[in-house]
Amino acid sequence: MRISNLMEIIALAAAAITPVSTACAAQDCAERLVPSPDEGAIAPRATTPEDLLSLRDIGQSYATVDAATLTLSPDGRSIAFPMRVADAERNRYCTGIFVKALDTDSAPVAIDTGDEVVTGDLSQWGVVVPYNFPSPIRPNWSPDGTRIAFLKKRDGRTQVWSVRPDGGGGGALTASTSDVTAFAWSAGGANLVYSARPALDVRRREIEADARDGYRYGDGHFPMSMSGVPYPLDPIEIAYFAVDVATGTTRAATDSERALLIPPVNGIQPARNAINNDTPFAAWMRRSDPDRVYSPMIAAASLPGGVEIDCRSYGCEHVIDLWTAGKGNDLFYLQRQGWGLSEMALYRWRPGAGAPRRLLITKGNLAGCQAAARDIVCGFELSTEPRRLVRIDGRTGAMRTLFDPNPIFRRLSTGKVKRLHWTNDFGIETFADLVLPVQIADHGTRLPMVVTTYTSRGFLRGATGDEVPIFALVARGYAVLSLGGVDKLAAASRFAIRV
Repeated sequence: MRISNLMEIIALAAAAITPVSTACAAQDCAERLVPSPDEGAIAPRATTPEDLLSLRDIGQSYATVDAATLTLSPDGRSIAFPMRVADAERNRYCTGIFVKALDTDSAPVAIDTGDEVVTGDLSQWGVVVPYNFPSPIRPNWSPDGTRIAFLKKRDGRTQVWSVRPDGGGGGALTASTSDVTAFAWSAGGANLVYSARPALDVRRREIEADARDGYRYGDGHFPMSMSGVPYPLDPIEIAYFAVDVATGTTRAATDSERALLIPPVNGIQPARNAINNDTPFAAWMRRSDPDRVYSPMIAAASLPGGVEIDCRSYGCEHVIDLWTAGKGNDLFYLQRQGWGLSEMALYRWRPGAGAPRRLLITKGNLAGCQAAARDIVCGFELSTEPRRLVRIDGRTGAMRTLFDPNPIFRRLSTGKVKRLHWTNDFGIETFADLVLPVQIADHGTRLPMVVTTYTSRGFLRGATGDEVPIFALVARGYAVLSLGGVDKLAAASRFAIRV
């Protein structure tokens, strides 16, 4: 192409920086979020950094229980979940809310997409620290199942949006002048209760005004916020509101409405009910030692007559999630166990009728699980397999895949993963994953090794913050040691690894 004059240069430059229309951006994101039919049929090859960067994430990108990721429809027939993928070319994320029918093999349907990601804060004693990592987005079905509400950011502001399960009738339910931080439907669904921090915006504007003279580095800076702007050190009050869904009228929330958004106290968390639940007793998780803030959680239930029973006599410490099992007198619970708590196990328990029955144990990670009558629906990932949606039979523990957002990883080489166990210098059990190139011999091979830290649960995409592309390094001939449970490694353990 030949450019003949200055006006053509200016026109081309303007075209290059003209933003994509909202409709085009939404369509582009929808295409990026859905795997193409031929992704699982590529020729086998090594994993690249680009493969890891372009992973489609259901919920959080790191291994966590992430209980708010998946939500079942009130009739128990469909599940809604968020998905996110990075778009490196445009330096953005594509986000979407999807609905999947549980009793068919149909693909999930994107009911909403966007190209701005909601980021979270760390809040301690009222002080709000910007974290700037993607927040877990929870699609929240209305009580009658006709709407799905969720947090969505557009034009830099986070509001509650809602859409029909078929993708129609989308729009913002709130018009908050500050970012919405949490929300819940009222019991009948006529109102939506939400929280925000208007005072935080005021303080941030005051801090931004100081930018003219520059910031002095001090306690108001937090490295993980990925920003040079300090945060306010004074406590920020949370404000609660209720909006009438039919009229859009907003008012201050009542005390009973505020209670919908206030987390449980005293470490007691009620069991989450399965759809069509008729369990005739109350159940909850609580601290094994109420006087110790960080003591392990256990499962407990109240039997007829008010007698409390817990599962400690069956070794059920470190419970991390609990559900009623729908039709019947049983509970499901998920717990960490094994060497250094490196495994996850799913149990079914009928309180007062003997020991719990283990349905499943894995070195992988189960996330966002929901009880669907007799079954459990979860996100599931292994060290070499990214998260996918699965359905676990509540009677046998058998697992089947509902949706795999990253079928390309069936054809990529990720290396050989060896789980290592040892006791550190303080007598604490810990574990790590040693990842080796596939082509090396089992013994006597010397390799350069990269050590990553903090966690080694679930898919080994890149250590904390995804900054170390483990499988891409292995493809180049490195060994990678991914340490787990670094919070327990108060000092470096002395150990040697011989391949």
